[in-house]
Amino acid sequence: MHRPARRPEATRASVRAPERTVSRLRQGKGFCNTLGKFQQIRDQMTMRRTDPAKRAVGLSSFLRQAIDLPELNFAVFAFLLNFPWEFLQIPLYVGMADAPHWDATKVCAFATLGDAVIMVVAYWTAAVAARSRYWFLKPRQWPITVFLLAGIAITIVLERLATGPLDRWQYAAAMPVVPLLGVGLTPLLQWLVLPLICLWFVGRQIPDLQSRISKAVTD
Repeated sequence: MHRPARRPEATRASVRAPERTVSRLRQGKGFCNTLGKFQQIRDQMTMRRTDPAKRAVGLSSFLRQAIDLPELNFAVFAFLLNFPWEFLQIPLYVGMADAPHWDATKVCAFATLGDAVIMVVAYWTAAVAARSRYWFLKPRQWPITVFLLAGIAITIVLERLATGPLDRWQYAAAMPVVPLLGVGLTPLLQWLVLPLICLWFVGRQIPDLQSRISKAVTD
């Protein structure tokens, strides 16, 4: 029986040598490309630090991206809308009408910050329901309903805790209380009216956001 002769080890080594060489060259080329990209990024960052014009452009781009954040817009408009509302309902809470001006201002400011947080949480809840962070650009009935219900639900829980176990505040006699819920009428109206106004403002603030996002993706 005839068996093929074995290839000498030297011959096989000589065949593998060019393969190893090509592989190393490819690895070296990939490393060089990666290194080149890092150097390019470093050079761009250096130019931005040293060139005032490029630094201004970079800062402008960062600010633009921050302004376009839906969460930031909802928080800002929520603060601006809820702050005067909190002042207007001061007479409806025990002790607030007679409190020093600065003390009442601080209480309203902290309450307004809480309102801004609630607004952002309600926006996130609607975003989950709509499966899009940009549902407010073309608002539909379902995400709007979720948006309102989330704010109202959070308000009911917080009001019941604050006027009950936590004893943070109490309603004055002038405050209408909703039967069964045991919650003041003005906090509920606050989360029926202001979220819709906030939604309208945010939609007008960044109306072309979706087109700019689509353009950035295609580019």
